[in-house]
Amino acid sequence: MLKPRDSALSVQPLKYLLRRRIASFAERSKWLVVVISATVAICIVCNSCHSGRAIPPNGSYSDLDFIDLLRSRTDAQIRPATGPQFSLHRIGDRDTKSDEYGLEIVWLEFPRLKAKMSVRQISASDDADQLYARLSGNRDLALLNGGYWENREETKEGKKEEVSYPVGLVRANGREIAPFRRDMGGGVVFQTGSRFDILPTDVFEGADERPLDAVQSKPLLVDDGRTAMKSDDHRRDDRLAIGIDANGSIIIALATQPQGALTLYEFSEFLLLRIEKGGPGCVRALNLDGGPGAHVYVPSLNLHLGRHNASYVNNVIHVHY
Repeated sequence: MLKPRDSALSVQPLKYLLRRRIASFAERSKWLVVVISATVAICIVCNSCHSGRAIPPNGSYSDLDFIDLLRSRTDAQIRPATGPQFSLHRIGDRDTKSDEYGLEIVWLEFPRLKAKMSVRQISASDDADQLYARLSGNRDLALLNGGYWENREETKEGKKEEVSYPVGLVRANGREIAPFRRDMGGGVVFQTGSRFDILPTDVFEGADERPLDAVQSKPLLVDDGRTAMKSDDHRRDDRLAIGIDANGSIIIALATQPQGALTLYEFSEFLLLRIEKGGPGCVRALNLDGGPGAHVYVPSLNLHLGRHNASYVNNVIHVHY
């Protein structure tokens, strides 16, 4: 494993990325007919075509799609001055001639029982780098953007103004900031004592959990080791997710690219990629507020990942020891 220095965190060019993407195949015109024929054949066999894609019986393309991408992976074993050791994995494309130039995927693994999650409601707009650095504490291993929010028009002292509110359940240090929404779908990431977990919204409600900290968000990307996405809308954007692997370790994953990184379906495929294949190996993963708000801060490295622009942040998830 590489030590956490600049060279360890650099990324190497990729020759091939996400070979399943239609745009990439289209440029290789000699393969276009073959690809279309194969896609139609798969759709007929599976009898389950969604938005132009066929979902295979095991619900995942991960082992096929990201092999080339993972060949350029660089790893760093982070040993903070205090707190548990954790791992950072970084892959990306810096080849200016590549179709996927600028794509970067980063994921972090925090060891089971040594890392916990807490939530802070901040409702603030600021430069992302400055905001997250200011919020970090001595025990923090990473900070990331939390769940979704919405603006509601309210009248105060005779004047109408828009006020931002969290969408779905938010609990911070035992206090409920926003109520649970059963109609929201998705899932809930939560911490109860020493237990960190992610559950689908309906399962969470039925389990009668009383977490100290929790964020409800959507969609659920991975559930029980399978993709929870039923179709691909082909909309690429910067993505952010929190997950859990088979060992109970906390996984944070981020995908960024100037012109839009991955679709939610592609992101779920990557999160599923088994550990022995070089991926995160999530058994459950929940999408968080990405896009302009996609940001992860690693205090021990003073490393900011994702968007660096000024944006509104409703709540922040702290991973700490």
